[in-house]
Amino acid sequence: ASFFRTLIFDEVHMSNNNESDTILDMFISCPYRLGMTATVPDTKFSDGVKLRWKWGAPIFTATVDEMVSAGKCVNVDVLQVFINTTTQKQMEVMAGACTMLKKAKKYTDMLRIEQSYLQKSSDRLDILTGIVKSIQSGKTHVDEDNMLFVFEHVEMGHIVYNHLQSNFPEYECFYIDGSTSKNMREEVRTYMDTHPKCILVGSQRCIGTGFSVKNLRYAILVEGWSSSVTTAQVVGRLMRKHESKEGRNSIIVDIVDYLYPDCYMVRQGKERMKAFSAEFDNAKAAVYVFNTSTKTGKWTNIYTAESNYGYKYFTK
Repeated sequence: ASFFRTLIFDEVHMSNNNESDTILDMFISCPYRLGMTATVPDTKFSDGVKLRWKWGAPIFTATVDEMVSAGKCVNVDVLQVFINTTTQKQMEVMAGACTMLKKAKKYTDMLRIEQSYLQKSSDRLDILTGIVKSIQSGKTHVDEDNMLFVFEHVEMGHIVYNHLQSNFPEYECFYIDGSTSKNMREEVRTYMDTHPKCILVGSQRCIGTGFSVKNLRYAILVEGWSSSVTTAQVVGRLMRKHESKEGRNSIIVDIVDYLYPDCYMVRQGKERMKAFSAEFDNAKAAVYVFNTSTKTGKWTNIYTAESNYGYKYFTK
């Protein structure tokens, strides 16, 4: 490939693999190599270090504000919502288990316990219903707006999909995870781009890089992660311009489960808010108070992340 003078590599953050190394080796004599990405991994992680070793330091960057001002994308409002479904006794038990597992250096075991609890919580599904209904009553909401629900594990994905399908029959519901064929993903993508009142429940691995539905107004994050790259990819799903979003911002609702003090779900939520706040000035946090007897909820304690991010919580 010595006769090529320029190599252009899109989604360059995905170039840390053997296949990409083979391509780069073939074009090693190219005097110009251009890598492009909207999700640059941090150099405190190995992916970020490898990326800069292969491609060098970034020579041009554009902030979200600059892109919005230039009319290239839609602005995004971020609301991080803290919810609590554990009783005081459950909090104490979980906190004790966490202490023991930390001493045994079995850190991921506690994370799995938290994830398992959330998958079995019917109260959490009632809260999810309440949040969606609260969104529908918002001043800027239009009945035709499409929604994306993002999960990490298929167990949670199936639970959320079945719940939404049962409780919101006025929407067409779709589901995508790693087992969904490429043809089916493309059918869902093209259908949602041209049809209103759709709900997509999608794995964060599948709806990230390369999956673009312009006709999306909301993203509700129903499971947590700490990766800033994954967070940025989810944000990117909502920044696409579409006539249905003319004059309106897209909205991300990030659900954080306060299960016990300093639980893994809250730690991951803090990392996501760092990523959100780095991109948007209007990232806020709130508490959604849920009454388990009446199955109703209300918003309270909305405060800006920059000025008062104390991670308040509520109990049942």
